[in-house]
Amino acid sequence: MKPISQEAWSAVHQKACDIVNASLMEDEVLMASGQAAMLDILDALEAQFGRQTAVLATRADYVEGADARRQLLEEALVLAREQGDGFEVEEILDSLQRLKGREV
Repeated sequence: MKPISQEAWSAVHQKACDIVNASLMEDEVLMASGQAAMLDILDALEAQFGRQTAVLATRADYVEGADARRQLLEEALVLAREQGDGFEVEEILDSLQRLKGREV
């Protein structure tokens, strides 16, 4: 698995900024189209670079439903642990904890 280049990841960053701006404008249509575009970007990154923790964890931020989010985060956690990526493990555990807090 090759690492995702900064150039490739910049598309994720830009789309995330677009989604935040749409949210600030309270534009539901623009937010929805931005989220769909984000999932397309993540699909393309996965096709090019393989299954990676950053892609899985980011996808979890944009999918519908707590179960789908949890599943993606748990898969990302397994991958991060296999790769010995302590920083990513902590980030994913934090995301799982926040998700659990929303379900209560």
